[in-house]
Amino acid sequence: MGPDGRPGWPPNGGWDTHHPDGTRTPASNDGFHPTRDGEDAGQQPDGSEASRKDGLSEEDRRQRQEALVDELNSLPRDKAQAIFDRYYRQDSNGVVYRRDGYANDPNLWHQGATVPPLRLGSDGRFSINEGQRELTARADYVGEPRRQSGPLPQEWAQTADDLARGRPGIQQSTMEAAESAKGNPDPNSRWTESGGQPLDDIDRSGFNHARSVTGEALGDLAQTHFFSELEQRGYRFDDERIATGNAGHFDGFRRGIDPDGNSVYVVTEAKGPSAGLGARQGFEQGTPEYFKSVLDAMDKRGGHEAVIARELSDALGDGRVEYHLVQANVEPVGTNSTDAPSSGTSVPHERYSGYTEKQFDLNPDRPLHEPPSSRPDADGPEAPPENAEARGGAPDEDTGTAEHEQRDGAEAQEPSDYKPPAAEGPAAHPVDFSHTPLEDPGATPDFSESGPSDRTRGSAVESLPEDRVKRNDNGLIAEVKDAEGNFVPIHDYVQQLSQERAEAIAPGTHKKEGPCSAVAIDLQTGLITEGVNGRPNDVLKPENVHPLLRENLESLGQWQYPVRESETTLATNHDGEAVVLDGQPHFDKPLRHAEVKAVNELLWARERSGDPLTREALEQLRIDPRWVRDGRNMAVGQEAPACANCDSVLRGVPSYTGRFSYNPFDYRYPDKHSVENDNGLRRDSEDSGG
Repeated sequence: MGPDGRPGWPPNGGWDTHHPDGTRTPASNDGFHPTRDGEDAGQQPDGSEASRKDGLSEEDRRQRQEALVDELNSLPRDKAQAIFDRYYRQDSNGVVYRRDGYANDPNLWHQGATVPPLRLGSDGRFSINEGQRELTARADYVGEPRRQSGPLPQEWAQTADDLARGRPGIQQSTMEAAESAKGNPDPNSRWTESGGQPLDDIDRSGFNHARSVTGEALGDLAQTHFFSELEQRGYRFDDERIATGNAGHFDGFRRGIDPDGNSVYVVTEAKGPSAGLGARQGFEQGTPEYFKSVLDAMDKRGGHEAVIARELSDALGDGRVEYHLVQANVEPVGTNSTDAPSSGTSVPHERYSGYTEKQFDLNPDRPLHEPPSSRPDADGPEAPPENAEARGGAPDEDTGTAEHEQRDGAEAQEPSDYKPPAAEGPAAHPVDFSHTPLEDPGATPDFSESGPSDRTRGSAVESLPEDRVKRNDNGLIAEVKDAEGNFVPIHDYVQQLSQERAEAIAPGTHKKEGPCSAVAIDLQTGLITEGVNGRPNDVLKPENVHPLLRENLESLGQWQYPVRESETTLATNHDGEAVVLDGQPHFDKPLRHAEVKAVNELLWARERSGDPLTREALEQLRIDPRWVRDGRNMAVGQEAPACANCDSVLRGVPSYTGRFSYNPFDYRYPDKHSVENDNGLRRDSEDSGG
């Protein structure tokens, strides 16, 4: 919108940018030049044939087009906006395009004339952009965005944070200069408080340049971060380099071998936090046409660039090119007044927070080679994601066999590195808690004979006093005095207690409630909690999920989970469609299950008494899920191994009843594992549970 509210360039010189992660921010935040390769998509010649479709003379058409521009620049906001929206659209870089069909559809003609291409001036006013070429090809992507929040290597981290910190202040100064140049100087400006002259167009140009440089530098660091991560994931690159970053060039280039041993060329377009895609010759960055146009430019320049251009052309035909968008991310970490251009005010203090990467689809007609590290299902058959029922399994309740726990040693992996056993491909909609507030749910609810009164949470069962327990060399409870006054292994005590609680809860369990309860214990504090599945909507509130469980949930939610009838065959639903669950291997909601609620209470209770917890705390807990309903493969009070969802959500927490890692309809499902008895893991042959 223009300074008077009409469509146009906003007073701060920016636009709304739609980011790969779905957020929207002012593109002016970093002032990244629209196309980086030096070409504005609105500067290219348009054929005159389209303009003759309306049947008007050149003079008549021109008069009507100029009248339209006058209307957009002078009408009240609502009327100007309505006209603009009918005929035009604005991309994330603020470039204006006529709507598709403008040449042939009389409904998109104004006063009988084809509408003119428009240019936005820095004063917020429109003018006719002589000879604009509309975009003829738009970028598409392979898969979903991948957000990398890991820290930069130390040698670059401080530079990245310094750049991010300065962005808001530069943006505010640019806005102040734009207003001052129009005769509205800020009386509290720090730039003039010592008697200096009000900011003018020269200052505005300087701040715009600073924004552009800052945005480009952050994009370059994100690109460096991306290539560093690829090397950590097993890519091996040679020392080949080409000129990058200028007109007719890509922003990044590497040649090497991928983790599977295949020859690969990795090409990137680097963007600042708020930058959109640019264009070249009417082709948006990321399209096959744009890619080939850059290869043509490299070939025409000759020399070594021409050699690499031909290599890339051959590799493109073989599907050995990965073409990525790498966009820097920043996050607010407070405010600061030092960088604020106006006295008595402050601006956000930001820091670098990784990057978002998306792979461009260079050939929409066939799958493109994807990075093996982000495509773990490379050798498996493709199947569309379907949260469908498999052979009648209900999506909102347990199907007769609950599952839970991890393979031996899996808990040693960091959450970001963990891949669940059933996972095969990246999720279409990855779980991301980065925008979910964190709230302590409050003190653990009191015990109730019929189970937790609030089914969305766990509740306390008892807290073992010190005079009733014996501890091992690690300071963890190993034995507890039972009702008869005898010391028994804590494993036996919890198992007996869990069975008793399941039998007590079962009579009051509604038919619409899930079939499980669970007892959990903290072997350090002696607190024992319990939870129940509850009804389908009795789920733990996302904002109340403890940070350690959030980590596990995000690891679980990064993948797709095909249900397999055999190593080579996918299970199908009643409609014959392959069953591939997105973000979870089990049909039910991960935050609904009893053991998750019970463990969440233990973690928050421990957190309130001291410092933030590490993953070691998970290893000091135990769970014991049980059935509270009779049915196929289950009976009230019997052991209910943790399901495949809980296997990952509670990764690190040993289970006295074992765990499953696969969907109940998967051929690998019967492989129950990791049954904890506090003296080592006993195997299925030693397990008497159901």
